[in-house]
Amino acid sequence: MKITAIAASLLIVAGSLQAAFLPAEWQSAPLAKAAAKNEWYFFPDNAANSRVLVKATAGAKANFKLLTGGPPVWTDTFTSKISLGKQGAFVPSANGGGFLVAPQGNTMKVAIFDNLGNSTVETIDPNPGSYTGVSAELDATGGLHVGYIYNSRTICYARRNGASNWTFTSQLIPGAIFIHDTAVVPLTTSNVSLYFTQTYTGVRTLWRAKPAVAQDGRLYITWAANPLQNIENFVATNLRGSRVGAEGRVYFFGSGNTASWKLKRYTGIGSPAELETAGNVSPKSIRVAIGPDGRQRVAWYNETQKRVHYLKPVNNGPDLPVLAGYPVVTTGKATLSDLSGFHFTPDGTPCLLYRTTLATAFVATPREDLVWTGTEW
Repeated sequence: MKITAIAASLLIVAGSLQAAFLPAEWQSAPLAKAAAKNEWYFFPDNAANSRVLVKATAGAKANFKLLTGGPPVWTDTFTSKISLGKQGAFVPSANGGGFLVAPQGNTMKVAIFDNLGNSTVETIDPNPGSYTGVSAELDATGGLHVGYIYNSRTICYARRNGASNWTFTSQLIPGAIFIHDTAVVPLTTSNVSLYFTQTYTGVRTLWRAKPAVAQDGRLYITWAANPLQNIENFVATNLRGSRVGAEGRVYFFGSGNTASWKLKRYTGIGSPAELETAGNVSPKSIRVAIGPDGRQRVAWYNETQKRVHYLKPVNNGPDLPVLAGYPVVTTGKATLSDLSGFHFTPDGTPCLLYRTTLATAFVATPREDLVWTGTEW
């Protein structure tokens, strides 16, 4: 275990007072690996205690382990193999299990875990091809919905109706040179938003589709009453979707055709809200988690400066993150490569899972009593 002190960091917000973000220290604990190349996912149990799933990213039978006990000390309590080799998206379920959606070879599959770490694998899309940009989320009833990209130019959607029972559909996007990422946001079985970023006529754009049961009983990505909606142009490729109660959200970065990125949130109503001015950087992964007060936090990885940004709502304020500084200093900052997960323990401690290489990962746990002065904006 390595203890890293964090110096205070100030952010000057134009048109407002200074906001001070002052966590005292973070502790970063290393995680076990399952193979030479791995991916790590938070896998909380049915009481929301922290667990981590680590899985090899190659092989017809990929090794995986279930790590428990943390933070800060993590113990390898379960080791097995699974027919799911590549990286993907993991969605915890309320019973302490979860769904790992990822390609295996040239098909799209899902591993369904129970609370003990046992799993079964189902095929979502049997059509052979290249699958990227995987996203997954549960609706209010616990139903699993999946977004993904097929062969770079086709946007796909699938939902699980029951054991080995899937409905899926796809749509080739005319004019798209490349589709980059997806974020599926389901509120109910039929009220689903599927966001995706694509390069179109030389510009990266954010779109929303509304896959649901159309009037003729067939499932479409879009149909006459629900065409594709262009949300914003000049965006970064990465997305993060989430459902908070009855509200769906997608987080993304937009530049407005300038050199400065802004972290934004869109709920499907009105215009996207601007949360943070990030500047001329390379934003990478975005992660979200519900804090002990029931409000959402956001963390994202700034690849240019090797920093994790952490945004939390102002005390007693609305569920809207404030502008953030750089509160997180992690082990091996110079080699930090990705933010892989964000989770709160039952006592309200935020946990950030990050990688430095495909063989090395850590969980950082700071204090949550972050001190703020000044105004929200």
